[in-house]
Amino acid sequence: MRVPALSGAAALLTAALIPTTAVPTDAVLGPPTAELDLTVANAAGTPLRGALLTCPDGLGNHPHGEETCAVLESVGGDLDRLPGDSHPCTREHAPVTATVTGVRQGVPVRWSRTFANACEMDAGTGPVFRFWG
Repeated sequence: MRVPALSGAAALLTAALIPTTAVPTDAVLGPPTAELDLTVANAAGTPLRGALLTCPDGLGNHPHGEETCAVLESVGGDLDRLPGDSHPCTREHAPVTATVTGVRQGVPVRWSRTFANACEMDAGTGPVFRFWG
């Protein structure tokens, strides 16, 4: 009979030591995250370049990872709202397709857009697809 009483006392002591204050989910999980695969393909669909990006810290092999994560966060992950980086481009016809696949805040991401050339892609997407030098 003493063992159950002791176990009950231990359970009460343990319960007293565990804080009952709720911890906000953001404090446990941290800020929203994204794991994205970015690619650029030519008109035939052959991949030319690619980069991996993990946000919010900009990890991966994207040379402008932190800046790209900040841009993506500023548009709430909506790639159709990218502010771009307006600059003049030639009228060269060399289509490229920019694609993003992955997950952002637990939601699957699948986005693709074709541009007349790499310069227009850069002007339309800013640092997001600047992963070649």
